[in-house]
Amino acid sequence: HKTSVFNEFVESFCAMMTYCGKRLSNTSVLFMLSSIASPLELLSPDYFEKVSQHIKFLELESWTIDECVDLINLLDIHVHLNWTEINLEDFALAFDCSPRLIKNALKDVCVLGCGTVDKTIVNRIKLG
Repeated sequence: HKTSVFNEFVESFCAMMTYCGKRLSNTSVLFMLSSIASPLELLSPDYFEKVSQHIKFLELESWTIDECVDLINLLDIHVHLNWTEINLEDFALAFDCSPRLIKNALKDVCVLGCGTVDKTIVNRIKLG
């Protein structure tokens, strides 16, 4: 179901941008959308060629471990967790170096009221 909803969104958005591009030729409109799924996989080559006149797709690289550690350090300035039981790299890897998953995990650590992050806490969060 999620795939069909995403597919419908991509098609509707592309149609809207194509329509606006044709009718508002003297107007510049900028939309920035972010998705963990690539919309390019849903577009046929012919349709991609048509919508690429009005839409620019940028695919970003996955975050590196260093970038994830920087994110954890930045967030930890405000939440002050004890990281002596697990290193930040292992924490980032446990959540697939995904900024979204890392932020959600840190939120869960805070909700659990844990001052120390360890492998038990990480496993509990991953299991939900």
